Amino acid sequence: MSAVTAIVTVTAIAIATAAAIQLGIRLWLRLRLQLRLQLRLGLRLGLGLRLRLRLRLLFRLRQRS
Repeated sequence: MSAVTAIVTVTAIAIATAAAIQLGIRLWLRLRLQLRLQLRLGLRLGLGLRLRLRLRLLFRLRQRS
């Protein structure tokens, strides 16, 4: 392998690695953002459900007494 081929190969590998890392970082950030949004939505929905259940229980207890 001549010096030129070696330099070209190393450069190509470096570029490919950098591109792969950049893509990985982008995907990771996108996933993190999606998870954060899902968690927020989940918490909101969860709180809403809990509140509704509590109100329903209170309503039933009031009707009984």
